[in-house]
Amino acid sequence: MEIRKKLLFAILLLAPFVNSLAQEEDLRLRTAIAVGSDLWGDFDGSLEVQQRFKENISMYDRSLLTLSVGYGISKDLKSTLGYRMVVLRNSSLEYENKYRLTWDLRYRKKISYLELKFRTRMQYGYEDNIRIDATSNKLVNRNLVGASYHIPQTRFNPYLNYELFFQLNAPEYRSLNTSRLVGGCSITMSRQSELDVYYMFENEFNVSNPLDSYILGIAWEYSF
Repeated sequence: MEIRKKLLFAILLLAPFVNSLAQEEDLRLRTAIAVGSDLWGDFDGSLEVQQRFKENISMYDRSLLTLSVGYGISKDLKSTLGYRMVVLRNSSLEYENKYRLTWDLRYRKKISYLELKFRTRMQYGYEDNIRIDATSNKLVNRNLVGASYHIPQTRFNPYLNYELFFQLNAPEYRSLNTSRLVGGCSITMSRQSELDVYYMFENEFNVSNPLDSYILGIAWEYSF
């Protein structure tokens, strides 16, 4: 009985390391340019173009065009609708067009130089993080918590975000399956522009052939 207990303890102890060895890994890069503007009343809009690279940043992955319209419900609460078009290169090196619709509800609270954030997102359409039936559209719930801090008398705003993905429209696979941990810094370049540099660790789990992605990112945003 004592031997069995020790064996069980050893299995439980080694399980995370065995799982990590089974994970595929990749270094990736994301670059983006975005333009945003107030529209009318409490509405605003934005357009973002993004390029992504994979295979240790040696291969083109996809291009993304995202249109969004947001509505400020209150000072701290905002609702946003978005449409994303994705042009990606598949495993056969052929180009495919995909789409995604999103709805966000975001809450932000400022406490002096600290800002806390919570965002829940419902999205429908293409999602390749969830590696089941790649031809079907997926309904996914994504929840993010984050915090940022403005360093007084500087242009720097370091931040940290954590996000979880949950698949909703495939009962046999319904579970948490992806997490993202992002650390970065937004830099105020002028009253109208901002530069964002970040590092993201994306971890897939509860899926076949899970992937750990180490992602470098840089984005520039202009508002008018």
